[in-house]
Amino acid sequence: MKKTEEVLRNKVKKANDDTLMNSGLTKLANTLNFKVPRDMATEEVLIDNLLFKACAAVGKAKKIIILPSPGLRKGNAASKDLLGDIARASQMRTRKIILKENWWQEDNGALLAYREADGQPVALLPVSPVKYKLYDPADDSQVMVDQVVAETLQAQADTFYRPLPPKVVGYKDLLRYLADGIWKSDAVTVLAMGLLGGLLGALTPVVTGIIFDSVIPDGEKVLLSQIGFLLIAIALTTFAFNLTRSFALHRIEGRTEADLQAAVWDRLLSLPVPFFKEYTAGELAGRAMGISAIRSILSGAAVNSLVSGIFAVFYFILLFYYSGKLALIATAIVALIMAVSLLFGWLQIRYERQLIDLNNTLSGKVFGLLTGISKIKTSGAEKRAFHQWAGDFSQVRKVTYRKETLGNKMAVFNAMMNIIATGFIFFALIKLNGINLGAGKFIAFHAAFSSYLGAMLEVSGVILQLNIIKPLYERTKPILETLPEFDQEKTDPGELAGNIEISHVNFRYHPAGPLILDDVVLEIKQGDYVGIVGSSGSGKSTLFRLLLGFEKAESGQIFYDQHDLGNVDIRSIRRQLGVVLQSGQLMYGSIFDNIVAANPGLTIDNAWQAARMAGMEEDIKSMPMGMHTMVSEDGGTLSGGQRQRLLITRAIISRPKIIYFDEATSALDNKTQKIVSESLAGLGATRVVIAHRLSTIANCNKIFVMDKGRIVEQGSYQELFDQGGLFTQLVKRQLA
Repeated sequence: MKKTEEVLRNKVKKANDDTLMNSGLTKLANTLNFKVPRDMATEEVLIDNLLFKACAAVGKAKKIIILPSPGLRKGNAASKDLLGDIARASQMRTRKIILKENWWQEDNGALLAYREADGQPVALLPVSPVKYKLYDPADDSQVMVDQVVAETLQAQADTFYRPLPPKVVGYKDLLRYLADGIWKSDAVTVLAMGLLGGLLGALTPVVTGIIFDSVIPDGEKVLLSQIGFLLIAIALTTFAFNLTRSFALHRIEGRTEADLQAAVWDRLLSLPVPFFKEYTAGELAGRAMGISAIRSILSGAAVNSLVSGIFAVFYFILLFYYSGKLALIATAIVALIMAVSLLFGWLQIRYERQLIDLNNTLSGKVFGLLTGISKIKTSGAEKRAFHQWAGDFSQVRKVTYRKETLGNKMAVFNAMMNIIATGFIFFALIKLNGINLGAGKFIAFHAAFSSYLGAMLEVSGVILQLNIIKPLYERTKPILETLPEFDQEKTDPGELAGNIEISHVNFRYHPAGPLILDDVVLEIKQGDYVGIVGSSGSGKSTLFRLLLGFEKAESGQIFYDQHDLGNVDIRSIRRQLGVVLQSGQLMYGSIFDNIVAANPGLTIDNAWQAARMAGMEEDIKSMPMGMHTMVSEDGGTLSGGQRQRLLITRAIISRPKIIYFDEATSALDNKTQKIVSESLAGLGATRVVIAHRLSTIANCNKIFVMDKGRIVEQGSYQELFDQGGLFTQLVKRQLA
């Protein structure tokens, strides 16, 4: 037994050493801007756990760095949610999916699945867009997936979402992220089909020239019919090549869009809270969708530009094959037309930049107006709201009209120049000496020229689309350049006991602004019931924001069980907190969804138990659909007390170690408040409550009184009342 424990300790020690070594190498590589080799980045640590090994295999296939959870690093695999622990350590998100019929014949990405017989985790790894292999971490075996193998698996599996790098993301990082998400075979297919399509396209003018030069003058009807069949074959083959290219491009766009959208929203959800003060919800949505627009341009327009460029090269060579002089004239004409088209496009881009800003502003305003529609109606401000919307919308339409007018002029110019260019070619053929082209060769030259002009105009159009990327990227830079509020360097504090300490904390919202918190010192023991009171503006809610990690102190420290909040993974802290803020809101969805919002693994029985503790059970039962009754974000169908109790239910369902209430019971009657207080006391959690109604904190072990950002008094309710200080004044003011 001791020998086994020694072996396990050695394995864990080696795994930790490997982790530190790889982390150090990664930092050195990043210092020199080297790309870390993928086999190094996947961190092949020796963790003897089947779930981790299966996750590592899936992560390697999806190019995600899979890291062991803190428990696994210590050799402890006991966890209620080991997959969630691994996902959090790896800074990725996972989602449950259903394996539908013939799933292995479609491109669903790498998946984590489970054996039907014993629930053992396995990795489902795509070999191609239509084939999978199964990796079994128990014996490191691999087998191709077919109907028989698929029937041995549970219907439910997990998919992983690849995050953006946890650093400032530049355009090179974005391009690398997109490139990592595509099949190399698809990229090769797009390129190969473009080359073959261009080659076949160049054959059409050649064959046309032969027909008019030799076949028709000689009356070769049999040969003409044979050439006709050849042209039909070329057309069908070109169609097949283009169809194959379209399928490959569709797969590329589908994979990159799914990965990038998930990564962007993951990044948004990972950003620090102060970031969201700078933008409205509508603006953020517009900025986030801008990244998707960039992806669409890169994977669509860029590929089309590549294919059109390939076609243009073949046609360009063909022009010089027939006549060097005419080819030079044709090239000059095309260059002139492209220059004018690019000028039109540059003017359009100026309007496009304006539209991006105006549409984002309009989206933010529309969201704000719709969110506050009840307040607008209550105050009779519908006309003013309409005036605000109409002003912004009219600006959008004016710029859109100018842009589209310019686009129409460009379309007319391109159509007109196609005819004029043909006239120039005819004129050059007649007037210039040394050009001897028969009718067939000239027709072939003209066909090649028309195709060359069309391909180059498409290239110029793509160049303009690529220029739109710059304003879109500038709009999305705040999301990409703001660092997430947690990183892999911060430690997991483990399970909290409930001790809190605030040591000489100072805080101000702006560097030149006044101190909102001034040398705040307080200590809260495990299981304490603490109240924080003070007049409006005394700093109570700001203190809560610091305790939740929403803001960072200018100086001083905050400790949870001796763990400095600045050095630990804030997510691990928040998962163990039950919080109801003064500005807390419900989500659009069912009551059940609202209750288990952050705890998707909990059941409806857990929800009923939490509702009972919050005094909400009878209210929910009396609703038309019980737990499945739908509510809006503002909870318009619920009373103020019901909304508060629902928020309390959500806060306590996970049985947190620490509970923070900011005016969470202000709308409750005395009977319901007593039920909630008794239920919370039964949890044994540390409770910290901000209250304006001082009678609600009469049973607190300790009360801290704040004034102008400082703790000026502390003690029990009766002790503070007997002192005759600020607390006494607050109580008497309410009694009066």
